[in-house]
Amino acid sequence: MKSLGLILIAVILGSIGQIFFKAGVKGVKISFNLSIIKIFLTPYVLSGLFCYALSTAVFLKVLSQEKLSYAYPMISLTYPIVLLLSYFIFKESIPVWRWFGILLIMIGVYFVGR
Repeated sequence: MKSLGLILIAVILGSIGQIFFKAGVKGVKISFNLSIIKIFLTPYVLSGLFCYALSTAVFLKVLSQEKLSYAYPMISLTYPIVLLLSYFIFKESIPVWRWFGILLIMIGVYFVGR
């Protein structure tokens, strides 16, 4: 549990990466041809990839100090963060059942972290 701070940094970076990804593809129709390469080169998607790379680097540090069975489930903390950011940034409506599902996941994370 000495790596909880680093886990939270990795989680936050991963969550921000998802928001950048969504911003980068918002309103874009993607097909798997040359247009997908153009998407990868947009500032938002590049920013998301950068956040993911940083998150991965931090998480590798975590894995050098913790058991995988402890550290990996903590990545699910991205779910409530992404839900909240989606609600506030993209004005997405989030059904009650989705919040309930996230609550169940967080209860599971609590037990994993004990």
